[in-house]
Amino acid sequence: MTAREDGTVPAASVVDVQFQSFMADPFATIGTVYARLGLELTGDAEQRMRDFLAANPQEFAPDLTNAHL
Repeated sequence: MTAREDGTVPAASVVDVQFQSFMADPFATIGTVYARLGLELTGDAEQRMRDFLAANPQEFAPDLTNAHL
């Protein structure tokens, strides 16, 4: 937050994401982030993300044992 507040990162380049929303529908959340940044989430980019996650399920599976939702 400090980087946004002190101008290191322009506020327009920061998108806040709710963890619960991301976990409930990660690709809808990613699409929203892209849209807010003025970027297009192409079908190819989304498929590459899905392929990566499918190939690396344990590396990116959330550990929710101590999460405070």
